Amino acid sequence: MTQPLRKAVCVLLAVWLAVALSGCMTSEDYELQHISETLSVDCPKERLMKKYDSHGGFLGDGTSFFVFSFEDDPQLQTIRDSGKWKPFPVSDNVRDILWSVGNPGDDDYSGPPLITKDGDERSLFPRVKNGYYFFRDRHSDAVDPYDDTHVFDESRYSFNFSVAVYDADTDRLYYAEFDT
Repeated sequence: MTQPLRKAVCVLLAVWLAVALSGCMTSEDYELQHISETLSVDCPKERLMKKYDSHGGFLGDGTSFFVFSFEDDPQLQTIRDSGKWKPFPVSDNVRDILWSVGNPGDDDYSGPPLITKDGDERSLFPRVKNGYYFFRDRHSDAVDPYDDTHVFDESRYSFNFSVAVYDADTDRLYYAEFDT
């Protein structure tokens, strides 16, 4: 076999091996990679404590929710340096998304859209007093995806956003994607 032919065979084998190994990633691996890229925080499988996903069905509507523990590896400096996270207190709109205001049935009740499964009215997110939050509006009408000002505009007929909270007291990160 000639030298150029040998090199070509090696390159083709390397490409084939890369393609074959790329199929070894699970859907959870892709989800965790997506979350890590979105938040600019490494969220490996070993840190995952809880996962809930109701996406599926018609047009993929639903909620994904993840909890990560960084008790022995705090991510506070990474979060501060990312430029994507904001320090507490959360904005009014993010507060309504996470924990709502009012009581179900009241005229001023606004949610929360991020509630536990089975129609339970408890928020997926625990009340956090000290930390950072992340918001990304993925709606097609969003002008600035990191601005939550227009998330509840009456002209919108759907919600598509990602939201996260990092609890600086417990070093836990809570992340959700909501799609309607």
